Amino acid sequence: MKLFVFAPYGVHPARTAGHLVIEEPLRLIAALGHEVHLVTSGLRRFERRLPFSFQQEISKGLTEHRLVSALRLLAQSIGAASRFPPIDLADELGKRMPKELCRQLSSAELAQVEGPWPFDFLKDAYQGPVIFVAHNVECDLHEEALLAKGGRNLLQLARDKEGRAWREADLVFVLHEAERQRMEELYGARDKASICLPLGTQIPDLPSHAERTTEQRAAKQTVGLPQDRVIALFTGSAHAPNKEAAKFLIKSANKLTGDGLSILIAGSVCKKQRYANVNATGPLPSLGTCFQAADIAINPMMSGSGMNLKLIQYLSFGLPVLSTDFGARGFEATQEHGIVLAALEDFMASLSQLARDEEQRTRLGKNARRYAEKSFAWDAIVATRLRAMEALLVP
Repeated sequence: MKLFVFAPYGVHPARTAGHLVIEEPLRLIAALGHEVHLVTSGLRRFERRLPFSFQQEISKGLTEHRLVSALRLLAQSIGAASRFPPIDLADELGKRMPKELCRQLSSAELAQVEGPWPFDFLKDAYQGPVIFVAHNVECDLHEEALLAKGGRNLLQLARDKEGRAWREADLVFVLHEAERQRMEELYGARDKASICLPLGTQIPDLPSHAERTTEQRAAKQTVGLPQDRVIALFTGSAHAPNKEAAKFLIKSANKLTGDGLSILIAGSVCKKQRYANVNATGPLPSLGTCFQAADIAINPMMSGSGMNLKLIQYLSFGLPVLSTDFGARGFEATQEHGIVLAALEDFMASLSQLARDEEQRTRLGKNARRYAEKSFAWDAIVATRLRAMEALLVP
């Protein structure tokens, strides 16, 4: 099968959840012998390149075609500052998609859009089945930015585009039932299939208890954490809902005095800095060492859309998770699944209690790992995706 996939931003190398949830399943699809072309736009901050388009082989069978222009980079910069979504991406693709890439697209069996914004381009440029992967209800996630830039008219334009992708795509993958219900509330019921499939992760191999203790000591030393404290980990990119959660943790951490507990905030959500009872790493090429150093995972999310990949990663590393109810949307959020829920006003008290109870942490960690293995392994999720995709090819 030849598959063309369109995403609104550069993906490789994958450094954040938004990149991982696109790249990892496509790697697996390519590894099964399919030919996958990923068309993306713009440059990322660390990519020191002239503003010219390029392509790169991500893995055997998976190629990223990056479309770059100076005007698009300026629009991306403005959009990143305001959290404004690329609602004009379909028009941009119509202007800048190279003829050779259009020729290759015409021979693809399937096309897929990661988010709604490239959809209108494909409806004009491609004759085959189109799949819509709905990572978020985008117009809910970006409503404030849309209203700030263009008022109700711009919000309605964005909703028209998202609604068209929702109603007209030949197949939709949505992350969980609440998201599907919200799409139907905004845009009406679909005549064609929509399938609820969660995000996934590559389930890591975990060491034995003795090996984990040694590994954790080394990881704490690498990150600069005290060996004698329980470490509660929060990870995130510089995404507004993550920043909101990190701000809450930094502000509330003074309540942890005397609990033998430190908070580690890892990733670009915060610049590298030390606060009272909080270490922030700043951007990192990999968060693996931070997962190894942690005893508890925390997820005090208050806003956003979609499904939290960070929570899936926490579970896969066998970490007990303390989350708000909102942060655990789309999950079976019970202690039998390794997750403890706490209201925001009770969050720090619940964290302190969990830090003191090593037996509970061990039990929850085992439950978390089992839940991840059963429900969030990319191999199984991709196999289900492929069956649904290949069904579109049956006459």
